[in-house]
Amino acid sequence: ATWALDRTTFKSILQETEDKKIMLYSKFIQSISLFKDLTMTQINTLCNSLTGVDFSSGDVIIRQGEPGHDFYIVETGEAECFKTTTSTSS
Repeated sequence: ATWALDRTTFKSILQETEDKKIMLYSKFIQSISLFKDLTMTQINTLCNSLTGVDFSSGDVIIRQGEPGHDFYIVETGEAECFKTTTSTSS
């Protein structure tokens, strides 16, 4: 069996899916206090830039001291953060 979908319907489905994703992201972003002062235009711009990334338990996302190139927002699940400190003896 072969399924066919015309170009207009395909584009419409993709746009509708993208719009729903942006609405969900927007609600989520608005619930985070760090972003409370953003305008809706800024929130929409941020939402359009978000890319989902999945991590498994035990994965290292970023290491202390390494340059950071990404900003992460934990949508579901948990993440642990550890800070290495140096102790000095007196």
